[in-house]
Amino acid sequence: GSKDVEFSFQMVNKTDAESSKFFIIFMSVLFVMCIFVFWLKYQEAWLARHPNELKLKRHSEDYYALLGLSSSASTGEIKKAYKHLARVWHPDKNKGCDECKEKFTKLAEAYEALMNEETRRKYDEETGRESTSAATVLHVYNYQELVLDSSDIWMIMVYEKGTDRMERVKPYWEDILADMKHLIKFGVIDAVADADLMKYLPFGMQIFPTIFAYIPEGKFEVMPFKIALSPGDMKAWALNLMQETITKVTEANFDDFMKIKDEEILLDFEQRANRYSYIQAGVQRKPDIMYKKLAINYFKYLDFGILNPIYKNKIFSKNKIPK
Repeated sequence: GSKDVEFSFQMVNKTDAESSKFFIIFMSVLFVMCIFVFWLKYQEAWLARHPNELKLKRHSEDYYALLGLSSSASTGEIKKAYKHLARVWHPDKNKGCDECKEKFTKLAEAYEALMNEETRRKYDEETGRESTSAATVLHVYNYQELVLDSSDIWMIMVYEKGTDRMERVKPYWEDILADMKHLIKFGVIDAVADADLMKYLPFGMQIFPTIFAYIPEGKFEVMPFKIALSPGDMKAWALNLMQETITKVTEANFDDFMKIKDEEILLDFEQRANRYSYIQAGVQRKPDIMYKKLAINYFKYLDFGILNPIYKNKIFSKNKIPK
């Protein structure tokens, strides 16, 4: 009888130990599940406050920026940009360059996503992309080629997303862009996403957005912030930039401006020393917009001038130049 009691006691102890072990495992699993549910709730609340974070994680690369395009770029522009950049970064032309191979792969990925209408629409939706701006996205890979090596005047906005100043300036920026995009180039630089490019800009920036202009041959000018808050003032500022390539001709500087040139090298596009002077003479005291545009496009090859009407008759009579 004592053995039966002892055996029964051992069985009870074994059953209690197994029950305790099962209870500990159950409570551990329950605890982990509670932690997981809490984490999900926290993430849900956090993403509600930061809606773009999930989009950024899904798309770590800005496909438009990779191709140097705005989000309103046409399929033709996307194709042209990709073909050009693919030639530049192709691994066969850059033997032993791991960065070039990686860049080429990313370009192909961007091209594939943006050339297909459905995948592009999904990409734009997931990244919260706004397709209203026609400004070119500038970054460290395209800034030299598109801006510094061009003969165009550029207005460039350096910005940080979500700032109050950005929200105030953006509507005026878009208005002036739509109004003048056929005359000058417009670009945008994300100060955070394109931090590498910020190192190469000719001046430091503490306030965002900052708008500056690049005038061919290395001249930069920063727009005062108060001007950026007025579309009329912003346009006047831009038009004044266009006049930088035009000389104000008077009786005093006429002879220097109209240098004697050999007609055989009237338009020598290889030697910049051989330039032909073009004067707009009329009743206007300021050059018209299309003349400014002409001067911007061809200032490397021609000297452009504006002649004040008060000097017109006197100078033309003296030099026997037909009116």
